[in-house]
Amino acid sequence: MIPLKNSLIKVSLFAGIVLLFSVSLHYFLDAQMKQLRYDDAGVWNQISQGGIDADVLIMGSSRAATHIDPAHISETANKSCFNLGMMGHNFYIENARYYYYLQHNRAPQIIILSLDYESLQRRSDLFNHTQFLAYLNDPAVAQATRAYNGFSKYDYALPLLKYVGERTLIFSLFNNYFFPARNKPDRVNGFLARDLKWNADVDKVLDTLKAYSVSPDSLSLAAFESFLKDAKAKNIKVVFVHSPTHLLGQQKVVNRKEIMALYQKYAWQFSIPFFDYATDSMCSQKSYFLNATHLNKYGAALFTRKLIVDLQREGILPWLVTTKE
Repeated sequence: MIPLKNSLIKVSLFAGIVLLFSVSLHYFLDAQMKQLRYDDAGVWNQISQGGIDADVLIMGSSRAATHIDPAHISETANKSCFNLGMMGHNFYIENARYYYYLQHNRAPQIIILSLDYESLQRRSDLFNHTQFLAYLNDPAVAQATRAYNGFSKYDYALPLLKYVGERTLIFSLFNNYFFPARNKPDRVNGFLARDLKWNADVDKVLDTLKAYSVSPDSLSLAAFESFLKDAKAKNIKVVFVHSPTHLLGQQKVVNRKEIMALYQKYAWQFSIPFFDYATDSMCSQKSYFLNATHLNKYGAALFTRKLIVDLQREGILPWLVTTKE
């Protein structure tokens, strides 16, 4: 009996040590994730720290994150501004980020909602899933991420399991811990300026890309309508923006007119201004783009200025009045 008892004590002790190590490492990695200053994880971390309290919020996909510079809005309209744009995602999960923002920051006066052809078409995979790791215990984030193929139900409950297989990420987190100077931000107020140019590789990709149709899904549509109703109830001014897409990219979306008509229907229903730049002269100039759907930093600077002037003309943003001494 004594040897058996000793064995049970050793097994229990070993299991306790393993559990303690797992829990400790779990919280260490979560803490380091919340220190990241780059990528979409860095934006989540800025949001969670609070204090942004922007007058103007920019929402949308990577086209929002890279097309609309909050700094220009702040400088020319005297409105604090922050960009919530998410790389590689559509409205369903962009909406979860917005409601997470409201948990930690004051509601905005104005939301500039960047709408793409695919905004209401929810992808099946959880693109760049590691950005959510530190926030899986938040109800809004958990509910949204469960609608994708990314995490198992055990990842939300068991310590450390969500980090299994993330060897490169774990190495980066330890690297940042020991060398914090390497943890540098790549965005300013959520905006990512990309100093890239259209090249021959972009043309090759476009040549091989077949035309496709976009299909809005029920979850996205329900979230979209709920968002618009909530914004109206809170007296938040929502503005729809369809930023420039190169003509070669527009041609790949077979039902783009139907998608734009759907957005227009919502605009009429909720009395929302809709700024559509699909026919803007920028859409035929490759020099402003890094690919068929994304502006480079030069195109983004020009487009942001155009958008601000249009918003000011409609009385959505104020004109700054300067006085000479």
